[in-house]
Amino acid sequence: MPTNTQMERCISSERGALVFWSPEMQQRKPGSKVQIIDVFSLQVVTGYTRDPQGRLLLESQPSVAAGRSWSLAKAAQLIRNDARPHRWVALQLDKRAYQPRLDRPSPATSAAGPATCAPRLPRASSRPGIQR
Repeated sequence: MPTNTQMERCISSERGALVFWSPEMQQRKPGSKVQIIDVFSLQVVTGYTRDPQGRLLLESQPSVAAGRSWSLAKAAQLIRNDARPHRWVALQLDKRAYQPRLDRPSPATSAAGPATCAPRLPRASSRPGIQR
């Protein structure tokens, strides 16, 4: 199985939060839109509350549609100030970021395939019961 050597371009620590970026992103801006993801339950943050001691608690739900988008600066602030900061990662909202680019070859294309952050999935056959 090929190793995705482009992954290092996709992960960075920004303002104290772990962020997954599009590999095509040249300049990373604090105003970029992200969603905050719970690493353990794979749920999307929908808001936040405070516990009785006054600590920030991010709330999450499994529905992506219920999730909120935040600027990177606000998301990093929420992650840093949460009672469990290592539980959360920010995921850049870019519909082209985590899928192979089939319409044009990428300059970073190698023998392992295009430079994306997601593993390549096998294509389904048009005939049932037959896989390529």
